[in-house]
Amino acid sequence: MAGKGVEERMDAKTTNQIGGLKMNNEKVVDINKNRIVLTNLEILNLVETSPFKAAFDRIQNTIHIDGKKYYWVYRTSQAIITAYQKAVRDKDALIKKFCDKDEKGEPIFLDSQYQFDPDQKKLYEEEIKSISDGGTIEIVKSKEITLKYCKKDKDDKPIKVGGTQVSFSGDNAIEFNAAFTEFVTTKTILPFNKIEIDSTLLAQMNSKSEKLITIADMMILGNIFDFIE
Repeated sequence: MAGKGVEERMDAKTTNQIGGLKMNNEKVVDINKNRIVLTNLEILNLVETSPFKAAFDRIQNTIHIDGKKYYWVYRTSQAIITAYQKAVRDKDALIKKFCDKDEKGEPIFLDSQYQFDPDQKKLYEEEIKSISDGGTIEIVKSKEITLKYCKKDKDDKPIKVGGTQVSFSGDNAIEFNAAFTEFVTTKTILPFNKIEIDSTLLAQMNSKSEKLITIADMMILGNIFDFIE
């Protein structure tokens, strides 16, 4: 990647000032006018599974018919990955800062998973199967069986191995929501201009693709590509 993106926080009051050069005639020239500017939310969506990623992949997989455009799409994708890695680090730091923690300072999960030794795991699965008999099992009963067979520490407490839903409560939950809202709306200016795709090139790209690039794709990728006649 040629240079790091310049990250700026831009709200309604400051957007028109960032990257601007004030001239003698009092006009402001925005040097970032045609740059690719993405929020952290857009960056996350462009790399993780989402309509944003699917749309970007469709363009990246078909624009190779124009070598120069393909080069800039590739460069842009690499810059997005770099920005994504930073966004993930920042998001994880926010979660760790504000989430509920156990006595060891580790995050508390609402859907904690438990550690099992292989032989105990087998016994656990057999008992769950015998009780459920192919049907459902009460959550309380399932938890009892889990605690019966899971691995314990020296204090006989279950050893947990994380989860997907982190717990937040009280003032920390309020502060996290405010900080996370600021995080997802923070913008990164990539060191590249938007990539122009005219109607002729778009038609050629669609002729090479099983899945057409739609108007919806063009709308959600408007911060990266300029679709022109």
